[in-house]
Amino acid sequence: MKTGNGLSKAIWAAAVGVGVALVGHSQAQTAAGELPAMHMVNLSQETVAAILERATVIPAQLPQAVEPVVEPAPTLEIVAEAAQGYIVFADSAKHLNPRSTRWPQAKLEAMVSVYDEAVLNHYAAEDGFGSISRWAEAFGISQDNPIVVIYVKGDAHGAPARASWKGETPTVTHFTLRTSVPSEVVKLVIHELAHIWDSAHDWKLSDAMVSTVQNPEEHPTAKARDEGPLEDFAESVTATLVEGYAVNGEWTDDAGAQPDAAWTMDRFDFVSELLGR
Repeated sequence: MKTGNGLSKAIWAAAVGVGVALVGHSQAQTAAGELPAMHMVNLSQETVAAILERATVIPAQLPQAVEPVVEPAPTLEIVAEAAQGYIVFADSAKHLNPRSTRWPQAKLEAMVSVYDEAVLNHYAAEDGFGSISRWAEAFGISQDNPIVVIYVKGDAHGAPARASWKGETPTVTHFTLRTSVPSEVVKLVIHELAHIWDSAHDWKLSDAMVSTVQNPEEHPTAKARDEGPLEDFAESVTATLVEGYAVNGEWTDDAGAQPDAAWTMDRFDFVSELLGR
């Protein structure tokens, strides 16, 4: 069989693909001693065709890249909104809390009013951030990524509510719904939203407050005094936004405090600066 250069190259390429080392040359070259006999190519047309066919199918048999599986974002079952859509209430948000359940309709309506009051009449009011947009910016939220409020029915939890960012979602979880005295629930919500604020800044606001104030031992409430810097910050925010909330008159030298106090930076001043007053 005569083997020209073109065919030899084709055989070489095919053979490399299947793990066979073949060198194309002529029988005259081998006979003259120019190449060793073991390199002689003497393949039938059927063999060559089989090699070429195998070389063309191997790429299709190579492992293919696996496309990553992208899990769809969990869908919230939103049942109500407050604070112009910056706060939403969700039923059975299991990805935020496996025990999350549905909101009782009567309680839900009361809680929407409470959150509107806490944000619109306190946080976003003139004595607060001054506008709802400034409040939302400080909290790191938007109408596309609002605070999600969920309810865990019958949870044996020590507190009526808990709040923090869960991954990318700012979340307030309520465990009890005592709405008979709305003004008290408003204070609770203001307190919990302060945790969302602190959490949005990696809890650095509470640390900064404790290390900055000049009267660190003068807390607005017993809870602020006894339960650590996170609760201290949330209680100080609530006392700043709700007149009469503080029970310790010496926590600040501003309105309503002891007249002989002379602090230049206390908790009231610290929170006021954060609010941009």
